[in-house]
Amino acid sequence: DEAGTPALPFEQPVQTNAIWVNLREYGFTKAGEHHGDALALSNLFNQIQQGFILDENVNDEKQRVERERIEEEITATERTGNELRTEVRRLKETEIPKVEGAISLVDDDINQVELNALKRIKDPSHLDRFNLRLYWWVFIPATVFVYLFYVSAFHSAFFRDIISEAEQAANNGANIQMNPYFNRQAFAIVDLHWLVPFIFFLFGLILHIVYDSSGRSRWPKLVAVLLFILVADGLLAYNLESTYQQLKIFMGIATPDYHFYTSTVFYMVLILGFFTCLGWSILLHEIRNERQKLNVEKVTQVEIRTMKEKRLKLTNQIQDLNATMVQHDGKIEMLSLDIRRLIQKRDKISLCLVDLEKRLTDFYDGWLNYINLLGRDKAALKVACQAVLTEFHHNHLPSLTLQEAA
Repeated sequence: DEAGTPALPFEQPVQTNAIWVNLREYGFTKAGEHHGDALALSNLFNQIQQGFILDENVNDEKQRVERERIEEEITATERTGNELRTEVRRLKETEIPKVEGAISLVDDDINQVELNALKRIKDPSHLDRFNLRLYWWVFIPATVFVYLFYVSAFHSAFFRDIISEAEQAANNGANIQMNPYFNRQAFAIVDLHWLVPFIFFLFGLILHIVYDSSGRSRWPKLVAVLLFILVADGLLAYNLESTYQQLKIFMGIATPDYHFYTSTVFYMVLILGFFTCLGWSILLHEIRNERQKLNVEKVTQVEIRTMKEKRLKLTNQIQDLNATMVQHDGKIEMLSLDIRRLIQKRDKISLCLVDLEKRLTDFYDGWLNYINLLGRDKAALKVACQAVLTEFHHNHLPSLTLQEAA
């Protein structure tokens, strides 16, 4: 048995099925099989006393049915216990060693990463210089575009005076600028709209920081930041489209039954604002990742942290497997107690002492009949067998008067 796993009664080879025989004939047959051996006689007496050998001439139908029911219950309990023991062996010999092997590999990887860091070994493939240059070439123009776009859009949406522009255009004979995206006047005056882009840059940076965070609150925070940027860009697009619609009304070119969500200006402003800001944050994130690859210590910390998280998951898995084994061992112990209880219950389904004495006598008579047919060794065998009978009576039938065998 494996250490720590309870041993069950059903692990010992025992007889579980009772037989009905003519005890005299059966005693004679068994004596012939064992050549009258006294030790075999003692074992057979025990089987008679435990109810495994019954007299076919006695009507014990109720006892037989009850014994068979209990024996079936014992068999089913044994089967359940064996299944649990098999599962415990599988966990102990297969599952846990497999997880421990995975932990060992992770530990080896951690040691190798630390060794490489100490030796200042850097894999040149870690840093993709082409991607880094490409990111910078896109990131710088994108930053300029996002900044100028928000300066112009915010000015057109909140600072532009359509009535003043129309009066000046009428007095000077000039045309009103109809471009809803980039308004040149936004760059000709100094006002708070020059600071608005920094708000969007700030939230683009926050998006980058939240994406690098960990924990359960990471995704809710990420969604919250994205929703804020989307709502802010949506409000900006709505106000810009509203200003553009006022300009069209003033010029007499507005369309009837106007709805802002049917305008391409609204969606273009939303796309140019939200997705450009989102792309700017992603580029910032990728530039940071490529730059960090130059820092061996930082890369090592990230790799080791990832490996330790993996190791923690494997350790928790082993703890879960051990907990399962403990539960199975507890169930096996309970089944062991159930089997002992059933065996005791089965053994209590026995005859009274007088009936037991009769069965022993009938069986012993058949046994002696065989011995009497032997030659010169029969005297010694009869003495040994009589001693077994006397000892059995003394242990199990103390209240009865022993009858000397013929």
